[in-house]
Amino acid sequence: MGERTFRILYTSDIHGRLFARPGEAGLDVAGREFDKDGNTLIFDGGDLLQGGTAGTFFVRQFREKERELEQKSGRKPHPPHPAAQVMNACGYDAVTLGNHDFNYGLPYLADYLTSLRGVCLCANIDSQAGILPVEESRIFTLENGLRIGVFGLCTDALAGWEREETIRQLCIEKPLDAARRVLGGLRGRCDVTVCIYHGGFEEDPATGEVLDNSGENVACALCREPGLDLLLTGHQHLREPGRPLYGSYAVQPGCFCGCYAD
Repeated sequence: MGERTFRILYTSDIHGRLFARPGEAGLDVAGREFDKDGNTLIFDGGDLLQGGTAGTFFVRQFREKERELEQKSGRKPHPPHPAAQVMNACGYDAVTLGNHDFNYGLPYLADYLTSLRGVCLCANIDSQAGILPVEESRIFTLENGLRIGVFGLCTDALAGWEREETIRQLCIEKPLDAARRVLGGLRGRCDVTVCIYHGGFEEDPATGEVLDNSGENVACALCREPGLDLLLTGHQHLREPGRPLYGSYAVQPGCFCGCYAD
């Protein structure tokens, strides 16, 4: 069999920029550039729901609908979440959770995730009550037969970003511990391993200079993990076009849908 290739399109930290406005990028415009075929996967690295005009409008709509339903005797399911409808139209295969995706509470997050056609992958954070439709990993088998093993991680430094009430409802594991566990399960079952990580670089990828020793960002440590081929990062709002890093390859596409990784 000859050489087989595949393509990944990756966004992160869109922060509610779903629709373009004058002087502001939007996913609706960027998504028209996504040219997807059977050997292309589209991923997002989290922090989609919070921010921007659309993000604020959608959460207000949700809360108004919740109040309306509470006043009635019978509860009906919500219509598909508008943000998920945009993601579905763009063809996303998988997303992970960002710290700001918890800002509006777990019911709102669950409503969005349930409306997605793609899968939410997060191996280190889940709700204790099991209301979030989250998987740890998934193996995508492409048209050319390549098996791409993908798992998601979110920074575990939620204190200061999220309400304590929400944090108490979550099961949180250290990203490195979760990565070791999931990579062990994927090893030997796929051709390429990919981690979608809502977290950034604790070191300068070019020089190795320490940037952050808080533990909030551990991308470089993740790249040292045996068997991880590609790390898709976020959270820091940096534009790192991609480079080999400690035996893996790491990239970060910036924020607000200003660009995406290809």
